[in-house]
Amino acid sequence: MASRAAQAARWAEITTAYVRAQALGRSGDDALGRAVVALGLLADRIAAVETAITRATDPATH
Repeated sequence: MASRAAQAARWAEITTAYVRAQALGRSGDDALGRAVVALGLLADRIAAVETAITRATDPATH
């Protein structure tokens, strides 16, 4: 049986994928709207990378 942490991580992956799919819409939806949403999602991911880099290089956490 998977640990609670592994289950929580997997659930987070599933919900993130669902939210992304809902935000991007279907191929028949407005292309400009989908592009704007995609840029927003990209910005969120870049912010997450920035946070991870900051945590990894912060001397106070080592």
